[in-house]
Amino acid sequence: MKPINLLSIFFILLSCNSKNNQTQKAQTIIKLELKKGDYSFFEPIENTIQFSSQHEKYPKYYQDLLSNSDFDTKDSLIIATLKTNYFSFILEQFKKGFVSKEEFIRKGIDSLKYQNAPKDNKLLVGIQFKNDHQILYIDQNKNGNFKDENPIFFKSDFRNHDSDSVNLKGIPEISYDYWAEHEGVITRFKRKAIIYPSLNDYRFYGDPDDEISKKSRLLLKFKDYWEAKAVFDDVEYTFVIQGRFKGDFSLYIKPSTQNFDDKNPTINQNYKYEIKDSIKLGNKIFVLEEISNDLNNLKIKEIKGKYFVYGNKVGQKLKNFELETLTLKKEKLADVLKKKKYTIIDFWGTWCKPCREQIPTLKEFYDKNKDQINIISIAYDKNLNDVIQYTAKNKMNWSQYFYHRNNGKGIISDLRIIFYPTLLLVDSEMNILFKESGTSDLKEVNKILEINKVK
Repeated sequence: MKPINLLSIFFILLSCNSKNNQTQKAQTIIKLELKKGDYSFFEPIENTIQFSSQHEKYPKYYQDLLSNSDFDTKDSLIIATLKTNYFSFILEQFKKGFVSKEEFIRKGIDSLKYQNAPKDNKLLVGIQFKNDHQILYIDQNKNGNFKDENPIFFKSDFRNHDSDSVNLKGIPEISYDYWAEHEGVITRFKRKAIIYPSLNDYRFYGDPDDEISKKSRLLLKFKDYWEAKAVFDDVEYTFVIQGRFKGDFSLYIKPSTQNFDDKNPTINQNYKYEIKDSIKLGNKIFVLEEISNDLNNLKIKEIKGKYFVYGNKVGQKLKNFELETLTLKKEKLADVLKKKKYTIIDFWGTWCKPCREQIPTLKEFYDKNKDQINIISIAYDKNLNDVIQYTAKNKMNWSQYFYHRNNGKGIISDLRIIFYPTLLLVDSEMNILFKESGTSDLKEVNKILEINKVK
């Protein structure tokens, strides 16, 4: 899979629209339930939080933790802090004299706003290294005394893992209770999580590199998520939320028959939405209106009238782009798609090795299904003759189109095609049914077509 613009990888256009005679109906509430479990497709930034030592930034605070820990100095205890509310944490340190008045003013914290906030604004973990083990004491009762907590043992080299591994399955779960403030409202959360050492996680990049700081690097990983299932026009959809609170969460919505992919994150971007986005559910168009502070209730509102969601992800509609054939003839996309009920659009280039490796798979699929399914390939290339010669030599006998790499507008730029190859499955009404980047074996495409009883 070849990237073209890495800066845009996670910033895909969520929705554009065209509307006429729009009216709105009453809100529908999708009730989500916090469920124990783990979706492996979540990005680390969505379901993990990092601890760090405060011994350099707030040395008085750190020494105070050590003195109240009930550990002797000779025990070589290190303490890691997870600030569950940064502003309340800083206010607390200011009151104790651990943060100067000048620094507190510089941070611009509204002290009145957090004056009566809950006091449990952090989670502490004591850390020791003994006999080739790293031992964690998680202060679940939040009294700062680690000796009344059950130790969790890791091999000393466990922390050298860069990311999740099978070893995570054996880590004891904890109850992680925290609170969050959003627009003046305090909300309590009770979550399931695991905590484990991670020396080289990318989010510690730029942190202090002394031994205490490195030994205090821990991650908290949520082992639960919010989920709901709802049916619209006989199609069941799965709603999934992961995150910490209303100001920091991710929302995924997909047909229940389609799968998240833990190996190809670009597929999951098809299902990722934000509040105020438009989405097609069944045969209706909705706006994602609002999420409750506890993340349990998602309000959506149906839009009536002539309304389409144009964009680049599943459930949205293609614009009627103009395409250019290899003979430089202009064709409208809508006319091309009307030829068959379903069409695969292949974005590729002669310069792209994964694209070339995928061609035999496309040829086999086309030979078997050309009576029912159409394929069109759009070459993102600099030289038209290269495309003509390559497609002829490799007997790519389906419709071929050319998009010059210097072209700054049109189907590739509007659909944010970043990786090559990228495949879209669309229907004759120009609805996007599936989008996948990277070399594909077409299993998901075949699955969708089978569900729609094409084959």
